[in-house]
Parts: sequence; structure tokens; C-alpha cells
Amino acid sequence: MREIIHNFFNKQYENTINHKTLYYDYVFPEIDVINYVKDVIAVPLSEYVAYVCNCLPNKLIVAADVFQFSKLNDATFGLCSIIKNINNPGVNYLQAGELLLDDGKTRLKGAYLKYGENHLKTGASIGFLFEITRTYFLSIYGSVIDLLSTEEQNLLLVRLIIRNNLISRLIKIGSMGRINVREFLYMLSDSTYKRRSSNIKSIIDILKISKEFNFDPILKNIIF
Repeated sequence: MREIIHNFFNKQYENTINHKTLYYDYVFPEIDVINYVKDVIAVPLSEYVAYVCNCLPNKLIVAADVFQFSKLNDATFGLCSIIKNINNPGVNYLQAGELLLDDGKTRLKGAYLKYGENHLKTGASIGFLFEITRTYFLSIYGSVIDLLSTEEQNLLLVRLIIRNNLISRLIKIGSMGRINVREFLYMLSDSTYKRRSSNIKSIIDILKISKEFNFDPILKNIIF
């Protein structure tokens, strides 16, 4: 169990396969990846939280770690589905924006760029994508998420969320006492913090409704 958790956080298995998918003749090991994901979600969530609180090294938080999105589905399940449907060729900000905002409305190029950027970066920060020179590809999780049941998808999502650098730090500090998020994210301007704090709250709300683990004692210490 500890080995699975350690491998999940150090990302060695997923990074190896992620980069191999860029080889033109590489055959993605779909069954192996699904089995790996099922092993990950079979470990009780409490074990992951304990790892975050007791074992995970502190990493510096930078502005890029702070989520910014309009629709979480456009950075997670929905985005994965769209990219997989075009055979995961790698997409940039503009391409992602055009794919996500394909509703018949005409927008300025900048609007597509910003929307694509925000949702690609969020998807990568959670773990559904990986980036090489501003081109984003589906990670092992993004590649198989549509092959999981709805319950399995949500179990994986929660584990990916608490692995995120920002959320893991908030959980770790919140497990020990109160944390003022505004003071913690001192590097953001007031206007930027105001926009992004709502996104952080949306992510935290996913943890609040988890039936696997009671996050309330931790989350009540996270003050916005």
C-alpha cells in the first residue's frame, strides 16, 4: 500500500509512460494503466491524506500553482474527452480554446487563447495532461478516464486533487492549525487573488463532499 502511494506521488510510472506516448511507434499499455489506476483508487483515501500530512516534502508555491478556470469540466473530464476524440495529437492554447468553445459564437483570438491556456494549465496541474514546450498531451489518467465508471472517475479525481502542490500544502497546514489563504498566496495581487480564490474554493468543495474521508476538521482551518 505504501509503495502505491509513494509511486503515485513521485509520478515515476506515469511520467515514463507519458513521455513514451510521444514516440510514433509506441503502443499505449491501456490495460496496464487501467490496472494501475484501479490500484491507486483501491487504497483508502485516508492513507493518501496521512501521506500528505506526514510524509510529503514542502514545495515552494508559485503563482502558476494557483488554479484559474471557468468550468472545471473543461479542465478535466470534458477536456480529456475532446482531446482523446482527436487522437491526442498535442494541443496549444489556441487549439484548446477553439475546441472547448465550439458553440458557434464568434470570439476574438485572444479569448480562445486565454480560455485554452487556463484550462490546459489547470488540467495539467491536476494531472490529466502533461506539457512539453507549451503543447499539451493527455497523461495516463487523461487517456483512460473515459474507460472508468463514474464512481472510479470521482475517486481518481479526489486523489489527483490532494496530490496537487497547492491543495496538498493547504491540507498539510490545515491539519495542524488555521491558515489564511490570502496571506499564504502573498505573491498574488488582490485582483488576481479575488478571481482565483473562487476556483480554489470550487476544488475544495469537491473534497467536502467526499464520502471516503471527512475533510471537515482540516478544511474548517482554511480561511479565505
